[in-house]
Order: sequence, then C-alpha cells, then structure tokens
Amino acid sequence: MTETGRVTMVCDADEGRIGDIFSGFREDVLRDVDGRLAAEVKDNVGEINPEDQYISGGEIVPRPRMALTVQGPHIGNIPAPCACKINGFAYGIDDAEIDFESPVAGIYKLEFEKWPYQTEVVTVEIAPCSD
Repeated sequence: MTETGRVTMVCDADEGRIGDIFSGFREDVLRDVDGRLAAEVKDNVGEINPEDQYISGGEIVPRPRMALTVQGPHIGNIPAPCACKINGFAYGIDDAEIDFESPVAGIYKLEFEKWPYQTEVVTVEIAPCSD
C-alpha cells in the first residue's frame, strides 16, 4: 500500500544543490518529481533555504561553514581550490593560505566560494605605504 497525505520534496539540482521544491499530495509530488534525484523534507527541517542547506545522503542538512582565519592581510584555512571575489572580480585560489596585497590602501571585502561550503566574506585593511 502506498503512503498518502501531504509531502514536500526537494530536487537535487546538481552536487546536492537545492533545486525545485514540490509540495502537495504524495501522488502529485511524485509525479512532478518524475524520477529526479530528490529528498523528502522531514517535519523538523523548518524553512528550506538553499543558501544555508543542501542535500547530502538523501537528507537536507546545513551547508558547512569555512574555518577561515584572518590576521591582518593573512588569510588561512582556505578550502583550496576555491574562488575568491574581490571588488566583483573572481580569482582562483589554489593554496590553503594567502597574504592579500594591493598597491592601493583601503578596506577590501574578499568573498570566498566553494561548494558545498557557505559563502564567507572577510574584510582586510591595507594600510597606506610609508615610502
């Protein structure tokens, strides 16, 4: 006998990314999902947020946070390789730590991205040269 009642399912768009969300009677949802990789939402999950959650092992779980460390211009514990946006421009990071440099003094926001980690933003201040 097939289980009936209301259900919510989340489709795995790619690499565990949360894609389409279907909610309704089980028979209708299963038809809408139509063979796509999906996870049934448990009652205790709460609100589904692709920024904070992903699908792993058939469950909706929190996306891990990076353990970045920042000391002045030095940034460590980078989950390399990853992408880093600086002033809107993306750069590839291949090392687990970097020393950020810029010829222009100022405050820089560095946005680190790597799936399935949550995007992390750190601020680095570059002092004016004393030459």
